[in-house]
Amino acid sequence: MNKKLHVILAATIVCHAVGSDNNNMPPALQNHGNTCYLNSTLQCFNNLPLAKTYCNDGYKKLQKTNDQNMHLLRAFTANMQYMNNSLYKNSFETQAKNVTGCMQQETGSNNTQHDATELIRKAIGGLEALFSNNNERKKLFNIRYDGIITDSNGNQLNEKREHTTWPLQIGPFSGNDIPPDRTNIAQLLCNHTFKKEQIEYNGNSNANKEDQITSLPEYVTVQTTPQQFSYNELLQQWCGETPTGSPLNSDIIVPEQVQFCKNNHQSSHPFILPLISQSGEEKGLVPYRLNSCIVYKGNGSSGHYWAHVRKGEQWYKCDDTTITKEDTFPRKWNATTGIIPYLLFYERVNNDQLSQQADNYDLNAWNDTSPVVIPWWHRYKTPLIYGGFGSATLAAASIIYNMMHNDNKNS
Repeated sequence: MNKKLHVILAATIVCHAVGSDNNNMPPALQNHGNTCYLNSTLQCFNNLPLAKTYCNDGYKKLQKTNDQNMHLLRAFTANMQYMNNSLYKNSFETQAKNVTGCMQQETGSNNTQHDATELIRKAIGGLEALFSNNNERKKLFNIRYDGIITDSNGNQLNEKREHTTWPLQIGPFSGNDIPPDRTNIAQLLCNHTFKKEQIEYNGNSNANKEDQITSLPEYVTVQTTPQQFSYNELLQQWCGETPTGSPLNSDIIVPEQVQFCKNNHQSSHPFILPLISQSGEEKGLVPYRLNSCIVYKGNGSSGHYWAHVRKGEQWYKCDDTTITKEDTFPRKWNATTGIIPYLLFYERVNNDQLSQQADNYDLNAWNDTSPVVIPWWHRYKTPLIYGGFGSATLAAASIIYNMMHNDNKNS
């Protein structure tokens, strides 16, 4: 082997080591003109092992096609390839700008900053289309649930039909509506969210509709909103009215660990969520642990994104090129600062991967006597995000009911 080839190989090895994980540290990513929404998304996907594998497979598959509808996914998966190798920093910049260009084209907006949720929604949709004949890949992010309609005697009126949803949304109750006894408040809110709703169905005014989770994915995604609605305002939404809500002015509790279970399970633990159908395929407690989070700071029309990722028991804050270690993920977020944990990625784990220390942090935040906003775990079936972050959050109050109402009619 000649000296020149030796030098090339040595340079490749050194540059790859610098560009990839250094002592398990996430890579620093350059911001190429308001691409913080992309950088934070890449950091989270890079930390979700199965999602990363599917993106790598998708990148290889897309090299063999020139499908015009796949330009965004091609650029996104290319960035997944390039982000861990500094040899490709110029290619990373090119593909980052391609992602923004595709987002501008698809949203009809000239803005260079876009919403991370919309980017992820398009990436997930693209991956599902690319692997449409692979049912396992469809279970990556989507929660599956049945919508069952019965009469007052319990007789089923509709055909059992499976739906999917992504992401879950936390719509907080205001502090004045929280009952004094908070022991079972999480279960209460979960059961309230998925409990039977009285609807009119095919002329039957006393029909009941109930949604129950049948299958959970590898990753559960939770989205928060900077608006809060009182219990009465939520009831107004369900009745077809459009209350405006108010800016979130209290803390949000974000647990690092949650567990789903059958809807008849009894537990006093605030983060054990009884949402699974009795006939669903899931068995026992299904544990999830927070893997990563996209944080948003701004006023709705403009702002900045960054990510927090967990590698083993070590947390990192990833703010473009600045990567810093953290002792733990913050359990409380004060929305009055304009900073919210916008998208949370929970990874399905085994029981031995749960941390007692993390659970202690969760319970300490829950038991804190200071005023807090209690998460209301709620699902929605169609996209809330149509364009920028601001338009989505302002429209949320007016369209959540309509989506639920239309689904009731079509179930």
